[in-house]
Amino acid sequence: MIRLLATGDVHLGRASSKVSGPGHRAGDAWRRICRLARERQADAVLVAGDLINLNADVMASIGDLKAGFGELGSIPVYAIAGNHDFESLHRVAKQFPDRLIPIGRDGKWEVVERSGYRIVGNSFGREREPDSAVMPDFALDERTLVLAHGDIDASSPYRPHDSRRIEAAGGHWIFGHVHSPGRRGPNWRYTSSPQALDPGEPGEHGVWLVEFESAGGPRFEFLPISSARYEKLPVDVSGLNYAEAEDAIGAILAEYAQSATLAVVRIDLIGRSSLKAEDINRLQFRAQEYSAQGVTVEWVRGGQLRPPIDLEAIAASQDGIARLAQAILSLQRGTELDSRLGLRLAKVQEKLVDLKFKDEAIVDRTINSAYRVLEALL
Repeated sequence: MIRLLATGDVHLGRASSKVSGPGHRAGDAWRRICRLARERQADAVLVAGDLINLNADVMASIGDLKAGFGELGSIPVYAIAGNHDFESLHRVAKQFPDRLIPIGRDGKWEVVERSGYRIVGNSFGREREPDSAVMPDFALDERTLVLAHGDIDASSPYRPHDSRRIEAAGGHWIFGHVHSPGRRGPNWRYTSSPQALDPGEPGEHGVWLVEFESAGGPRFEFLPISSARYEKLPVDVSGLNYAEAEDAIGAILAEYAQSATLAVVRIDLIGRSSLKAEDINRLQFRAQEYSAQGVTVEWVRGGQLRPPIDLEAIAASQDGIARLAQAILSLQRGTELDSRLGLRLAKVQEKLVDLKFKDEAIVDRTINSAYRVLEALL
């Protein structure tokens, strides 16, 4: 059995935001990776770009790299450079010869033959590479692991790849750049950042264990190792009074409190509810009690709540309020606003555009404002 650990986007020099205490730096995650590789008796550690965050973080990274290599023993690290460490990786590697081995320099595909499998890699040569990725001009079999960095099926300045070309090329592609393990295809997957670094990186974070039997392709298993976790949670409070809403939030937070991983949670209340702004503020205050149990509640918001109003029934009536209900329904359905009231709401949207709100936020804010007016009129 051949075992490897595959990671990417370690970003040595960074640390998880909005959490306190030791153990939440990218350097701590790197040491955990190296310790895990030794425990699993890995043949090698693979890094799909951005081992180091920025040039300015090189000096701070040396100590963590050295400590990690101490954990690894003789296990080598093969790494490609990403858009963050396109300069620093090769410079740092000179300080750890035969331990940190960069491959695919200058945007050229490089092949490393190992006993029972091979590694293929292609490094970034500069921060932005908007041209479509150049594919290998040689065959990739089921025992080939391809290290790559960039976006897939997206217009991007970071070496965009076409998933159809990846699948046609064969081999097994391990990508860095997108900090989520959830995106994957038939023969490709993202590594995720091993340490969740900010609220924009929700869910579990870790590394891939790659295993080869004596014949056939690899088996992949995701191993969570991050000491922090970020979540954005929708909580449906339809028909709930304050006490019931507090119990619903408490039950969710209690689950996160049982984990050894520190959690930073954003809660968005959804559904139809008569909860008022002061109720939501109280829910936010009470949720902070879980901070002593390893759960930080960054916010409790009710921006997506709707009052318990039967819009369809109101819209079917003949009075002036019906026109407002019709306009709200049109906004929710994405249909054309065809009344004078609708035109006024459109002007509100134009003002929000001037304030540089995104399209979805504009519609949400317009609907929320219209609901508040309708609720007041009723």
